[in-house]
Amino acid sequence: MNLSLATLEESGFLAHLSYKYFKRATTLDSLVLIVLVGTGLSSALLMNDTLAIAGDLSILGAASNVIIIHNAEKRSKETIRFLEFLRIGIPSTALNGFVYWFFLRFF
Repeated sequence: MNLSLATLEESGFLAHLSYKYFKRATTLDSLVLIVLVGTGLSSALLMNDTLAIAGDLSILGAASNVIIIHNAEKRSKETIRFLEFLRIGIPSTALNGFVYWFFLRFF
């Protein structure tokens, strides 16, 4: 995560994004609205990538994994073991990591 933010900072993308947000503010109310919406959208794109990458690795990677697996086990009466989840989680995490790296590197 820190590497992603450092890359975005060094490339000037965050400064450009901030400029685009704040140049639209004409009143104090519009500034507050832009800050709230802008930080919410930025957080959704920049901060949650960590969960998208690492959260898929194991059952304990994200709370949602535990909840979904618990509900699936209740309905199907089958148990999903930790290592079974890793068999899917490792390739999924590797693919997500590659996609994020690709976009940060080339776009």
